[in-house]
Amino acid sequence: MEALPDLEPDADDVLQVEEVDVPTVKVCVEGPTRVQLLPTKSAGIRGITVPDTGARRLMTADPHRARAVVITDAVAVLIGGSQQEVDGGQPGKIPASMRVEFGATDELWARSVSGETTVTVIQERWANG
Repeated sequence: MEALPDLEPDADDVLQVEEVDVPTVKVCVEGPTRVQLLPTKSAGIRGITVPDTGARRLMTADPHRARAVVITDAVAVLIGGSQQEVDGGQPGKIPASMRVEFGATDELWARSVSGETTVTVIQERWANG
């Protein structure tokens, strides 16, 4: 019996990584062109307790992530790309009861502005890896 082919794309395929020494071809599109997003393969939803005493990681860096949605509870949170950025740098701020969508594959850290709060994180992935 023949083995089934592996249809799972790797990170380079998803991110459309190209080699630089490949010759380029000039293309001119005439007329309408159909474009569509790749379907996501899986999703996960977590509620993460975020203290006001120090940054907590919401998401690790993930090249397979298509998008992530962060939903704050009744308390605003400070966010950044690293623990140092949130605790000692210049973090961003997501107001209370706000929904923010992220399209990047970087990690994300958060710290509550006042007291402990829960942040909901929804992640969709192009592929399992």
